Amino acid sequence: MDLKRAWKFALSFPSDLTHGEDHVKRVLDRCMKLADRYPSADRKALACAAVLHDCGRAEEINDPAVPHAPAGAAKAEAFLLEEGEEPAFAGRVRAIIAAHSRRSDAENGGIEEKILFDADKLDMCGAIGIYRGIAYCAANSLPLNGENGVIETVEWDTEHVEHSLFTPEARAMAKEGLEFMRAFASRLRAETEDKREA
Repeated sequence: MDLKRAWKFALSFPSDLTHGEDHVKRVLDRCMKLADRYPSADRKALACAAVLHDCGRAEEINDPAVPHAPAGAAKAEAFLLEEGEEPAFAGRVRAIIAAHSRRSDAENGGIEEKILFDADKLDMCGAIGIYRGIAYCAANSLPLNGENGVIETVEWDTEHVEHSLFTPEARAMAKEGLEFMRAFASRLRAETEDKREA
């Protein structure tokens, strides 16, 4: 599969502030770094799945009741078949994409599903994760502090990433970023509640 064509297809659909081209590039890069540690991983299918993993975002944006992972998985498979890829390859990419959003789905898959899941969740980590949390809250008119606000989003993302990653390599990559997020959320909460030391 020519990844240039996959990129063109992936970027032809609307996305949001937190799932654009830069996010996909980071996910692809992390997938390949993690795959280096797992020689059995199908790097071709994994790379293709990483590039296409969010192509179902448009469906979810139009109707939040439509989960983007299965929607994107079906679109990716149809695209790959139209491009002349073998059904087995297109089906494998579909399975990897379909499992990238929920841990329970990735847990039942192969190493490729686990790597894409981890790479995607790592983008919720560190300074970039904080930016993405703030961008999400701003786009949805959510408050700085309070239910579903920025602080709660950063805190939830921190706990979610820490307790959901599969590979020890991803956990090691996340460690410093998670510590930064905890410190940021703590400082932000103190400032909003005016509890800083004088």
